[in-house]
Amino acid sequence: MRYFLLLLIPILLFSFTSDSNNELFLKVNKKKGYYYFADANGKKVLKEKYRSASMFSEGLAVVSTDMEYGVINTAGEWVIPEKYYDIGDFHEGLAWYKRSATSSYGYIDTKGNRIIDPYYDYADDFENGFAIVGVKNDEKKRLGKRALKYFIINKKNEFLYDSAFAFISIRGDSSFQCYINKDKYVLDYSGKLRLEEKYIEKDDDSLDSNNGGPQSNESYPEFPDGDRGRVNFLINNIYYSRTARMEGIQGTVYVSFVVEKDGAISHVKTLRSPHPILSKEAMRVVRAFPKWKPGEQDGKKVRAQFNMPVRFLLAS
Repeated sequence: MRYFLLLLIPILLFSFTSDSNNELFLKVNKKKGYYYFADANGKKVLKEKYRSASMFSEGLAVVSTDMEYGVINTAGEWVIPEKYYDIGDFHEGLAWYKRSATSSYGYIDTKGNRIIDPYYDYADDFENGFAIVGVKNDEKKRLGKRALKYFIINKKNEFLYDSAFAFISIRGDSSFQCYINKDKYVLDYSGKLRLEEKYIEKDDDSLDSNNGGPQSNESYPEFPDGDRGRVNFLINNIYYSRTARMEGIQGTVYVSFVVEKDGAISHVKTLRSPHPILSKEAMRVVRAFPKWKPGEQDGKKVRAQFNMPVRFLLAS
């Protein structure tokens, strides 16, 4: 069976949101078809070979030897047995989880104890005590025709703000950027909401000539050698796992990450994916990116959020 990897044009959003350095690095043996953990010199450290794996976060890594996921520590010992359809990386002692393909998302601690019951259709990592979660959008008149609406919760599963938003992103000043339909708001960690920008419909001839791209005082991050270099890096480094090919798993993975002020890559996460095996491989390769040329705004280097779809496609 042959397969193809198609890379789509990325979407960039300027944002302000660092990953800690990992003691062990996730590698892949393409020839023999397995993942393994190595030290900074590339020497294999743990004996076990995994069908799928994510990098270590807070001393723990999500791995799979079959089609379900569990968690190991840096000694390769199982901390949480393989029984989940998917588990996210641990952040602030918690990770989102999903027991089956059709179940909802909840949160567990580092011992596998359920902290927040599975209720959400979308769940993000905890950061500074909060996480963004989503449920089915039943307020399309107020929020627009999105599939989900979003809330911010704390570790007690309490909402930071009672009403839902059409979209939420993290800012760098202890606040969130929130949208209600097309109006932009700022929500701080105390739960105070303020309107930042009211959306005003404009005629086509009044739109900026470079609408949809960076304005004159902005520049987006850039991969070394540009988009062609980025595409070549992904083609040469991504691994379409044998398990995924044998099981006929394919589709598009939407990966979000942040390009830091020094060009380093952080906050890698999956926004949407057809299967965890593809998610973890897409994230592994993005984490292996070399440093980018950072974005700028008003002459200053800034963090920039980068959303990139990667399509895995099987063909007979």
